[in-house]
Parts: sequence; structure tokens; C-alpha cells
Amino acid sequence: MWQLQDFLPDSTSDDFYDQIKELRTERRRVRDETGASLTSWATWTRVWSSEENRHGDLLNKQIFLSDRVDMRDTEKTIQFLIGSGMDPKTGNNPYLGSIYSSFSEGATFISLGNAARLAKQHDDLKLAQICVALLLQMRNAMKTPTAK
Repeated sequence: MWQLQDFLPDSTSDDFYDQIKELRTERRRVRDETGASLTSWATWTRVWSSEENRHGDLLNKQIFLSDRVDMRDTEKTIQFLIGSGMDPKTGNNPYLGSIYSSFSEGATFISLGNAARLAKQHDDLKLAQICVALLLQMRNAMKTPTAK
């Protein structure tokens, strides 16, 4: 079964940067036209999903560029976990869904804080900066809206 890494430039290859340039040139030829629902729920879902995706993409690219992890195995694990699914036992109850996601966001917040502290202790200030940027964004997203 193919994995994402099978279609990405090989960071261990001598022509890694040439592969990136070629990829960028090819992608510029492709148009990006999409339509989307303008309902409040659809808009909120897209914004939340895009931020979660952005967090994952940033951390994934950091891991990829560090060249310390077998990305093919990492992507296989991600695919397996998503494919296996999970039943948080929320049914069709939006309140239970928001409780689950609140705990999940809180756990991620704690994990990122711990990762930032470890990175700083080991003088990896860029990784610490990334974790703090994600923390700040999550903190703002976790605030409960209040009437003014």
C-alpha cells in the first residue's frame, strides 16, 4: 500500500531541493476552484478543521525535515489510526461531542506545553517557538465566547 512519503521528495537524496523545485513548478499549473456552504456551522467547521490540519501539517513537516523519523512508517501509523476509527460514544448529541473535543483540546494543550519546555531545555528554540505558537492559538480557540 502506498504512503504519503512515496510521493514526496526524498530528503536523503542529493537532488532533494531539485525535486522540491520541480514539484512547485508542476503544482503552479493546477487551478484551485472550490465552492463551500456559507451556513454558520459549515463555516465554523471549516475554520476549526483548517486550524487542526495546520497544526498537524506544521508538526509533520518538522518531523520530516528533522530526518530522525521513518516517515513512511509514521504515515502508515497515522493511516491505520484514522482507518481504525474511534467511537467516543457521543451518538448524535452535539453537547457530548463538544465535551469530548474540549478534553481532547485540553490534553493537546498540556502535551504542547510539555514539548515546548523540553525543547527549550535542550536548546531547540525553534521547536519551542512552534509549540508556543500552537499553544497560543489553542488557548484563544478554547475561550468561551461571552456577551459584550
